Amino acid sequence: MPGGYRAIVWAILRVSENPEVLARVRDAVAALPDEPSARDYMENETLLNVMLETKRTTPLLPFVVGRALKDFEVCGYKVPGGWPVYWSVHGSNNHEKATSFTNPGSFD
Repeated sequence: MPGGYRAIVWAILRVSENPEVLARVRDAVAALPDEPSARDYMENETLLNVMLETKRTTPLLPFVVGRALKDFEVCGYKVPGGWPVYWSVHGSNNHEKATSFTNPGSFD
């Protein structure tokens, strides 16, 4: 399934699991003009937040590949500069210790 469709399916699933978010989405859609433009969607705070939250909780790519630019240490492990590194986008955005989100495991 192409990435865009996958994101839409996950957004529908996540919203349908949360009645409070579903109610906000219904209100947001009802407030759109009869023929909404892409700008109308992007300027709608609720719909924009649903899109961003879908990307956070279910990224289209589960990890990012790169190379360490310099030596660094993570959890006591030393990673030399030049080594391949893999970043789990989903894991770092949803881990219970994520400090960027008040409740990283919830879709809200």
